[in-house]
Amino acid sequence: MTTPTLYLFSSAAPPVFDVARVIGEAQADGWDVCLGLTPTAARWLADSLDGLTALTGHPVRWDYRLPGQPDVWPKPDAVIVAPATFNTINQWALGITD
Repeated sequence: MTTPTLYLFSSAAPPVFDVARVIGEAQADGWDVCLGLTPTAARWLADSLDGLTALTGHPVRWDYRLPGQPDVWPKPDAVIVAPATFNTINQWALGITD
């Protein structure tokens, strides 16, 4: 049996500072977690990015990969967006993917 993969995407809102706990809980429930951040959330967590990479075992992403670069994350079985700010939800609704 393979471990299911969870993509966790987080926006810049105060709950993002608790993302390591959320990752740990998901891992305890048997998930392989890949963390994606908005650029602002990545700036908020800049001092923690190496630790979050070590915790998940995957690079933390906050920018698109370049053409020709391999996708280093496994395919997801589930996707969660939390915290999701009003701005993030509105951008998704409008198809803006910056």
